[in-house]
Amino acid sequence: MGGFLWQLITIPFSHYCEKARWALDLSAQPYQEHGYFPGAHLAATALRQRGKSVPVLMTPTQCLTDSTDILAFVARQHSNRGPRLFGNDAVMARQVTTLEDRLDEQLGPATRLLAYHYLLSAPAQHSKFAGPGFGPLGRVCIGGVMRIIKPLIEKSYRINASRARSAAYDIAAVFCDMEILLDQNKSFLVSGQFSAADLTLAALAYPVLMWPEMIYRRDRGVMTDDPIDYVPSAFADIVHKFRATAAGQHCRRVYLEFRRPSEKPE
Repeated sequence: MGGFLWQLITIPFSHYCEKARWALDLSAQPYQEHGYFPGAHLAATALRQRGKSVPVLMTPTQCLTDSTDILAFVARQHSNRGPRLFGNDAVMARQVTTLEDRLDEQLGPATRLLAYHYLLSAPAQHSKFAGPGFGPLGRVCIGGVMRIIKPLIEKSYRINASRARSAAYDIAAVFCDMEILLDQNKSFLVSGQFSAADLTLAALAYPVLMWPEMIYRRDRGVMTDDPIDYVPSAFADIVHKFRATAAGQHCRRVYLEFRRPSEKPE
């Protein structure tokens, strides 16, 4: 199976999928991404008997269904390519893994819920930053698709105004803790160097930061306009506040310095 090209199944605008995609790009590992609309991804994962969630990474030897597992696998396979995502020793690896797990469990769900709360009711605005991750037809259809599946997403994630307020507090608390670590560790979260913890923070925070550099585009370009200009004003106020934090600024910095897309076959 030496000629097998790694396959990544995603919802293109998913922040957990971006986390996996970023690790693959840093490793310069050739892979092919298959992006699906929310809901439609269930058929893709069911066909492969791989549960209901994305990302899913298929290699000649492994099939991984968790973004953290994908990061660890890519880091082991390509330890000599790009930054060492889990550091140079067991102590740093444990620190990075512990922090990454916390971000997965606390930050990722909160940023998703908060963004969906505001953007599901504004499908045209949602498609502005979700659409570029799809091909031409997907960009045209994404707004209508999100309008149709809005009730299902709201039910699945139990999205309401009260939970959105709680999510905003949770994000602020995580950001505060990350800023303490950034101050202690010379501008990175662990041991003064870029790691999977910084990657995870930036990827999972993107729904509430939406710096242009963070928006995934299928053509791998960078947005020339700022998404904050066309999201609902109440959400734009929240994004402005999170962008102004030290954690928000750190997320943009690591995108600018470490988010280097690789060339991939279509």
